[in-house]
Parts: sequence; C-alpha cells; structure tokens
Amino acid sequence: MADLLYGCFVSLCRKGKRTLLTSISIAIGVCSVILISSLGSTGIEMINEEVKHLGLNGIVVSSDSKVSDFRLTDKEVEAILKIEEINGAAGMSINTGLVRMHGLISNAVVWGVGPDYQQVMSIPLKYGRYFGSDDISDSEMVCLLDIQSAKEFYKRGNIVGKQLSLEYANKRYNFEIVGIVEAGGQGIQGALGDYLPTFLYIPATTMQNITGKAGYSQISVDTAQNASVDMTKILELTEKTSGIYGIFTIDNLSEQNKRLTDMLNGVSLTLSLIAGISLVVAAVGTMTIMMSSVKERTKEIGIKKSIGASNKRIMSEFLLESIMISCLGTLFGVIVSVSLILLAGKSFQGISVVINGIGLAAIICIGLGAIFGMIPAYQAAKLNPIDSLRSDS
Repeated sequence: MADLLYGCFVSLCRKGKRTLLTSISIAIGVCSVILISSLGSTGIEMINEEVKHLGLNGIVVSSDSKVSDFRLTDKEVEAILKIEEINGAAGMSINTGLVRMHGLISNAVVWGVGPDYQQVMSIPLKYGRYFGSDDISDSEMVCLLDIQSAKEFYKRGNIVGKQLSLEYANKRYNFEIVGIVEAGGQGIQGALGDYLPTFLYIPATTMQNITGKAGYSQISVDTAQNASVDMTKILELTEKTSGIYGIFTIDNLSEQNKRLTDMLNGVSLTLSLIAGISLVVAAVGTMTIMMSSVKERTKEIGIKKSIGASNKRIMSEFLLESIMISCLGTLFGVIVSVSLILLAGKSFQGISVVINGIGLAAIICIGLGAIFGMIPAYQAAKLNPIDSLRSDS
C-alpha cells in the first residue's frame, strides 16, 4: 500500500501545476459550502437569541388598540399564573423615545417591565444589579441599559451609576443606570450596533407615570418546557378576570419563531445545495483531468502491465490519485473557509464555524472524487498492454 501511495504522489507531483489548479477548483466549492452553512447557522442562532432576549419566545396576550384602549393589569397576570402549564408571566409596555447621554443621542426602544420580568425575558446581567421590588413599587427613576449602547456612549461596558435622559413626548426624564445587560442579542448588536436602537429597561410603574397610561400593553407568558397550553383557556381567563370580552388577542410567538427558524433552515440548506453544485463541477473537472492523465500515460500503463501489474493495481492507482486530489482540495477549502470565519468573528461577534458543515462538505467532496474517478480508473485498467506499448504517449 505504501508503494502505491508513493507512486500516486509522484504522479501528481509530476504535473504539479495541473494538480494544484484542480485542487483549487475543488477548494472553492468546499469553501462556499462551509461558509454558507456556517453563516446560515450563525444567523439563525442570532435571531433565536434575539427573540429570547426580548421575551418573544412564548405567548403574548394584548388588547386590540383599534377596538379598545383597555390596559392589562396585575390581576390578569395573577390569573394567568394560576394555569398549571404556565411557568411565568409578566406585564410590560413598549414605547420608543430618544436617549441622551455623554453628548450623544440615540433612538431607543423602552421596555416598561413589571414584577417577575426575569422569568419571561432573558437579559443576562453584566454589571450592577437588576430592579428590586422597591424600584417597581416606588416608581424609581432607574434603568437597565444594553452593553452595546454603553460602549457606544462611553467606549466601555461598565457605566453603572451614570445618568441618562429619556426624551418622550417632548419631555425629558433623567434616569440612573443601575445595571448593564446583554440585551437585544449580543451577536446582532455587535454586528449592527450602529443601526440598532438602544435597549432601555425601566420599571413598569415609572413607564406608567411617564406615559400617563396605567397598566400594561401586553402580558408575556412563559410556558413550562414541552408543555402544551390551551390558548383558548388563557383568552377566556383573561376576559373573565377583566370583565371585558372580544378585545384581546393571543399570539403564540414560540410557534411563529419555530416556523421562521424552519424557513431559514430551508433557505440555508437550499443555498448550501446551490453552492454544492460547484463541487459537482469540480468533480467533473477532476474526472476530465484524470482521463487526460490516462491518455498521457498510456505507454506507462502498458509497461506496468507487461511487467505484471494487474488491472486492479492500475485501477487502484488512478482512483487513489483522484481521491488524493479531492482530499487536497478539501483541505485547502477547509483552511481558507475556517480562516475567513475566524477573521470575521473578530469583527462580528457570534459568527462561528459549523463542524457539521465541514464534515458534510468533506464527505461529499471526497465521495464525488471517488465516484467520478472510477471512469478514468476503469478506462486505464482496461487498456490493452500491447496497444498501450505501441502508443506514442
């Protein structure tokens, strides 16, 4: 086996430039598949993380503002929490405004969160503290700020204790920053920090004082893992508790998120398959090169057969050469694609290499190399030794 490998290596080195160019064509296809699969997977993870951070991965109960201006209260929250399959529920309101700090201005999405908001919103704390019960009950002018915005304003993450002003309805309200959180999806924030708004969290009671609207615009509900919740039951309980009927809507955002994820997975797979066409083209190119090699080495094949080389030996030699070219191209493609992903990861947080994508691309590429290498290998093995010796090649 060692002498067979050595012979294949020598034959490939003999036509080094051609071998290198063929390997590069394979590497391009492998690189395309790995990049698309990795970026697609990273994008889906970022979107799921964004939804999770914003508390949009469960069920949302809200009133239809076109029908009524009714605001949900803690009574409805407490009623929903009594449902066995419910893991947590919290009232919240969402508004937009302008944040001014350190001489800079930014558009902001302001979340007014009620008690138990941490049960339905994943906002990991980086510095400082979360809201306490006193902050919410006393309508304190305190806030949580996302870390990306903190870095935009002060060029550092820990700015706990600093002041900012929120401009809403032509009025300014001063807040003390008590916590810095990884809100809004760290990967997307890192990549699109200049385009995404500031994420600001304040007590719901403080939001109510600022807007002049009591209650919450919605209730976010977190269901127990793998639990099936009757949406009608939540709707009926909300209507019964409020005493108002026909104005509430319920959205199962986890199901919508699942459908979105499935769709994005399908798009990513389709793009990977399209990129995979380049692997087929490269494999056909490898086959063409190997057939040219058979023609060029016809006399050499005749000499080997005349001194006892079997058809199996000749076939194995050319098939192995085809596989070695595919392996070389795969190695080049993996090195280049991983290097590009790691380089991009330094600028855009969250981008990572998908190992499954590398394995799949390598298996497909080497498999195609073996399949398309069978034709020239078989052609070489079936050459007549006498006719081969008479050849001028």
